[in-house]
Amino acid sequence: MKEDVLEIPNIQLISEIGRGADSIVYRAERAGQTYAVKVLKSLSATREDAFLRFRREAGILARVHHAGLATIMEVGQVAGHPYLIMEYVEGQTLASVLAQSLLAQDAIIRLANEVIGALIEVHRQDLVHRDIKPQNILIDKKGAARLIDFGFATRATTEGKENGQIAGTFIYSAPEQTGMLKRPVDRRSDLYALGVVLFECATGQPPFRAEDVGELIRQHAVIPAPDVCLLNPAISPALAAIIAKLLHKDPDDRYQTGKGLLLDLEQVEVLDTAFQAGQSSPLGKCDHYPSILDDVALLGRQAELDLLQQTWQHVLEGKGLFVLVQGETGSGKGRLVGEFLQQIRAQESLVLEGRAVRGNPVPFAPLREALDTFLSQIRRLTDTPRQEAEAQLWATMGEFAPLLKRLSPRFSDFLKDIPDISETANAQDIFFDAVVEFLLALARTHDGAVLFLDDVQWIDEASRQILKRLAHRLREAPLLLVGTSRNGPNSLADLQRVIAGMEESIIARITLGALREEDVARLIEALLGGSQLDQSIVRQITIRSNGNPFAVKEYIASMLDAGLLRPSWGSWVVDMAGLEQLHLPTDILQLAIRRLGELSVRAREILRTAALLGLHFQPELLATLHGVGLEAILESLREAIEARLITQEVEREFLFVHSRVREALLALIEPGEARALHQRISEVLDEQGAQGDEAIYALAQHYALGVVNRNPKRVFQTNLAAGIQALQHYADEEAYTFLEQAYRSALAAYARPGGTFMPPDTDLEEALGIACARTNRVEEAITHFEKAIRMSNDRLRSAQF
Repeated sequence: MKEDVLEIPNIQLISEIGRGADSIVYRAERAGQTYAVKVLKSLSATREDAFLRFRREAGILARVHHAGLATIMEVGQVAGHPYLIMEYVEGQTLASVLAQSLLAQDAIIRLANEVIGALIEVHRQDLVHRDIKPQNILIDKKGAARLIDFGFATRATTEGKENGQIAGTFIYSAPEQTGMLKRPVDRRSDLYALGVVLFECATGQPPFRAEDVGELIRQHAVIPAPDVCLLNPAISPALAAIIAKLLHKDPDDRYQTGKGLLLDLEQVEVLDTAFQAGQSSPLGKCDHYPSILDDVALLGRQAELDLLQQTWQHVLEGKGLFVLVQGETGSGKGRLVGEFLQQIRAQESLVLEGRAVRGNPVPFAPLREALDTFLSQIRRLTDTPRQEAEAQLWATMGEFAPLLKRLSPRFSDFLKDIPDISETANAQDIFFDAVVEFLLALARTHDGAVLFLDDVQWIDEASRQILKRLAHRLREAPLLLVGTSRNGPNSLADLQRVIAGMEESIIARITLGALREEDVARLIEALLGGSQLDQSIVRQITIRSNGNPFAVKEYIASMLDAGLLRPSWGSWVVDMAGLEQLHLPTDILQLAIRRLGELSVRAREILRTAALLGLHFQPELLATLHGVGLEAILESLREAIEARLITQEVEREFLFVHSRVREALLALIEPGEARALHQRISEVLDEQGAQGDEAIYALAQHYALGVVNRNPKRVFQTNLAAGIQALQHYADEEAYTFLEQAYRSALAAYARPGGTFMPPDTDLEEALGIACARTNRVEEAITHFEKAIRMSNDRLRSAQF
């Protein structure tokens, strides 16, 4: 590179600050102000993709504004060299500070808070710094920490190497970053590196040292980090434990987010008290995977948000209501309700959340999710608060506790010491009423509660029955029931099934329309970090997106990915020619399909299988189904995360970011291929010996949707088991569906030439008789009971029919 001929418009390069393998950083001036200019060295024509990646990721960083990050002023290219102009920060590196002395605990916590705050913003854009070390943390003149040098920053990915070179510095690199651990390099890798930095701040030395690089890498992978307190007794046990948690070898054992780490750092004194009280693991209680809730401020929906708040205030007077939020896919229904629920939580009111998923075979799934999550939150509390919350829960359940054992395995375990009650003829009605009473009692006990059911139009029949009974009694307690639903023809028909029989007086409707052009402009400004686009471009995007928030975000993301947007001194420059060539569909489903088309063939195949598993899925099962290693699956899933198709929700569990993404994948699967995949899934689940009631339902469904004639005996057995279990859980309509499938498979196998499988047996006929009787299929019930009597050799049992 010939630095002497490099000329950037309106920029005077003053002196070289630093030089790396791929770039040179200069001190420069523009209009009397000092800036830092980073210039990439020449790359071969075959590395044009590196130019695009540099522009794209610099553009993403330019959207991030945080006191702990240098502001990016401009991204451009001159004479074949991409360059980045950013705020110049004067100060000394943390490495220079540590060369003089250790940091006191208060200073370590302050430093950690400032660096984590910056990292949270970076990670929010799905970027990973990959080179956190004292040399890349600058302490400015005011003593504040600034994170610098994003030379290795990339999208979160399993690809930790390029051309054989490992990005980052070995002393601070996580095991997965050096390739010793076959796991994705993601935000947790940055948190590990920060843990090494904090260890050094506290002790004056990194946790692992070796002259040989291979030995250093090995130590990071297999040797436990020393106890900080042993090296520096002035550090409290809580801070030492926080640093130790950051340094766990397995990313799943570390803090999962910077926010979770921040919350623990804010209460070091409280945590120290907990340690002294002998509590074994008080760390990370509030740590969780990032929500898929959009972090951009809610825009253009203030009137609807105000209406939700007004309704809540009315509910707090003691009379519940049911609010339906409707709108087309991508209109922001979940985003609006999510904003509302954040405000409710800030008031310390109870929020219960569940999601209905089309095709989910588990009865009561959205209600179980809502109440199981509530119970889990209680059980994660530390000793005294947990005991108090559990006592309150026991009091709330009261006489209905034995019935609530049937709600879910989690409640069954919590109530394991409560004896079961005997069955009665109206057991289902009693159970439904018990759940309703429990929900109303929760609302009264907590002086108000919100039950949110996402995609309420898809709730199962058992949940619908409870919802119907709850709606009739909403006026008895301060309970706000909120449901979201699409407003397409099919969804409206499904929704009508859900609300049939409910009084219109207890239903309030909020319909989300298209955003106005001025709201689209504000949304784009928020997406671009506070900088505006020319109004003519805003108008184009408004028209192309039909004012749909999801589509607007897709357009901006696609423009950034294509390198059509670059920051330039407080505004964004648009490549107009490229924009004209950017043809994006306006339909949300087609937008999702377009994104799928950008994935590798392997990633698409893996996601199609995942879509058949449901909205949530686990990589280990996908690895078995595809006959590949876990690393290959995780690599494909990280590709899908980068494409904004999925997100990681909890440890070892992933989630489609929108139900439309899953629907797009399902639409790409031919019926014959779908049956073959369902069959493969059922056989693998069988081989793995999947346990639990959800596994029983899933296994039955996959066998029923698979190649039924391949193993009709297992179709029969699994659907009979699922049907009997559904009866035990009072999900009678679902039980009937499973049992009918078992009946059909039994008859088909028996009638087949040479078939050796027996026709329906006494257990199936009896179960079908019960299911038919409970669902008012009287003639069918009589027929099945009569068959069960003829088949039975047990006179006492026959007399009971």
